[in-house]
Amino acid sequence: MKRAGFSLIEVLLTILIIGILGGMVTAKIYYSKLSAEKEACKSTGAALNAQIEFYRAQEGMWPNSMNDLLYAQQSHVKYVEQLPTCPFGDTFSFNTTSHRVNYHVH
Repeated sequence: MKRAGFSLIEVLLTILIIGILGGMVTAKIYYSKLSAEKEACKSTGAALNAQIEFYRAQEGMWPNSMNDLLYAQQSHVKYVEQLPTCPFGDTFSFNTTSHRVNYHVH
């Protein structure tokens, strides 16, 4: 007499395979998100450096701090709406010697 259904071994093997595939997908999603956050940090830093160059071209001098990008004293122009933060929670700092934004390489 033959029984209908699956044996315990077949069910356990199926659960094991689904678990392994689920773990692989989860890891891939995590590393994709991490890569996207790194690129967002890098591109935001580059955009801030471009705004600093634009500030220099418009105002005729370098900004003294990142706050100068919020509201320029001479032309009353806002170069950025707000000071951005890195997706990792770090802040961008302004180097007054090189006139560049310093950001972390994650």
